[in-house]
Amino acid sequence: MRARDVLAATAISASALLVAVGAIVALVLLAPGEDRPVFAGEPRFVVTWAEESGEIADEQRAMRRDGAVAGAVADLNRVVELPRHVEVRVRSCDFGTSFDGWDERIDLCVDESASARDELAEAGDPDPDATVLRIWRETVMHEAAHALVQLHDLEHEGSEEDLADSFAAWMLLRDGDVEDVDALVAAALQYDVWAGLYESDTSDGHSTDAVRAANYACWVLGAHPERAEELAPVDSLRVSRVPGCADELRRLERDWESRFELMDAGG
Repeated sequence: MRARDVLAATAISASALLVAVGAIVALVLLAPGEDRPVFAGEPRFVVTWAEESGEIADEQRAMRRDGAVAGAVADLNRVVELPRHVEVRVRSCDFGTSFDGWDERIDLCVDESASARDELAEAGDPDPDATVLRIWRETVMHEAAHALVQLHDLEHEGSEEDLADSFAAWMLLRDGDVEDVDALVAAALQYDVWAGLYESDTSDGHSTDAVRAANYACWVLGAHPERAEELAPVDSLRVSRVPGCADELRRLERDWESRFELMDAGG
């Protein structure tokens, strides 16, 4: 998955934005001539909601009620230290959900919800509304990884997109929280649906949808083998790979624990 504020031209205005990051309130200072807010306080991921209308505003309200985005950001802020704030803007956009490295902002493009729901419904998902909301939690984690790579200058082998997937899996499986695991299962099933709908394309750095579905399914099974029935539709996960999924997940966990030790040490 993938309105900027119009800023006052005369004087600095301030407004308090309550963000679900462990009862932290971030003060948003809107400065004349700037096109993004400046956040006061300890550097954090901070959720902002662009002012939208119509169906996009309806989607935003559903996301706020569900709490997946705010919950994911709260989880990130409990685990991650940042040198600067990173805005997580929930908005309408036509370029796709992504991390904007120039503005150091994550754009969550709400427009994507409707098409994802239609695709999941067509594939037989019994509750595509709930599935889409779960997927936003995984999306936040994935895009946050791109922010970490830039802000902490993380070295890595292979594709940064694969690294971002592994971070999302690590974050969503580390505590065994049911909602987090549900989010990773939902993302695996969505990639499996996409694998059947679209031709493989790795030109943007992502692995194919089939590979991403298999990876997520494998890592979930590595921690929660009882979820196998839900993940049975992911036929890109080879049966011969499943017995090694727990070991794969342990290696993934060690890799991210090592990266965080380096970040904590300033390396």
